[in-house]
Amino acid sequence: MAGGAAYGIDAIGLEVLGGSIVDSSAVAPFALRIPGLAFPVAVFLLGLFLARHRRVPTVAGYGLAMAALLFPVAHIGDVIPLALVSDVIAVLAMGAIAFSLLSASAEVETPQASDPISVMGS
Repeated sequence: MAGGAAYGIDAIGLEVLGGSIVDSSAVAPFALRIPGLAFPVAVFLLGLFLARHRRVPTVAGYGLAMAALLFPVAHIGDVIPLALVSDVIAVLAMGAIAFSLLSASAEVETPQASDPISVMGS
């Protein structure tokens, strides 16, 4: 998010001031590159964690990790077909993860009629 905000600030600077704010500063590598690369690394690690610890279906976790690997290649290199594939994989993986987590939480929260404490609390 910080990288996206920096690009937005830079676009405002280009329009209003006629020059780049971010490229002229000494913090340009930190403002754009490090947060921008931290996003796919974090999503990759999250996908691996979810898949290896069986929190979600493994195909969804590894799909999220694969989408995170394809994301910088597609978006930095401006390869539109690869970006489309990366984004579709990410959406499908996140949808499967959301469905898995929501269905698991619904199973946990369903009170059983044989449990007197949960029946009394209703």
